[in-house]
Amino acid sequence: DLPLINYDFEAPVGAMGNINETYKNLKLINLFLDDFGSQLAQTSTYFPEIRKRSMFSVDTVQCSLRIDADGQGFIFLNNYQRYVHQPEVKNFQLKINNRNSEELIPGKPVIFHADDYAIWPYHLLLKNVLIDYATVQPLCCIEDGNESNYFFASDGETEFCFDANTINACKPLANCTMRSEAAKTYILCKTKEIAAFDIISKTNEHVRCIILP
Repeated sequence: DLPLINYDFEAPVGAMGNINETYKNLKLINLFLDDFGSQLAQTSTYFPEIRKRSMFSVDTVQCSLRIDADGQGFIFLNNYQRYVHQPEVKNFQLKINNRNSEELIPGKPVIFHADDYAIWPYHLLLKNVLIDYATVQPLCCIEDGNESNYFFASDGETEFCFDANTINACKPLANCTMRSEAAKTYILCKTKEIAAFDIISKTNEHVRCIILP
């Protein structure tokens, strides 16, 4: 027998075997931790000067930066709070003080969606290809012979910014465009369909990025 009141609160799999929305959310986190967790564990955490005043505040996106001794890491962003509707944040952009310089991420302000959250890569190496930043969440990497396939999760427009000095060649494959500017290579995906592009590093490593909606 099952009780009239169950304790399925936020459970990924319910008492009757039903798959809940949290199953998908946990899968994104578990995939990320499986391939990037060991690197994440070596990072230190940095917080912004301006933080939320209370759980009912809707004035800013919660964020933190986690980087290792080499400056590689992830940006954690959260615009969700239980019992409180968090509106979308227009013109969202981070200013990161990196030693003696400042970085704007992303390069141009974007809309951070209502009740959304994300993990963005920051100065992260994909083999020997350096991502300065990307407005998309890393999921996992699958090795296929000489090619490394990196998968990312996106809920809309996505921008990758690579250090062009680490790239020998870049080729958009599906639903994305490329531009180069000031020693940076940008890949923009504006669609909610699967996007993909290939990169060959300066050390001749083949990296394929696949963005899943």
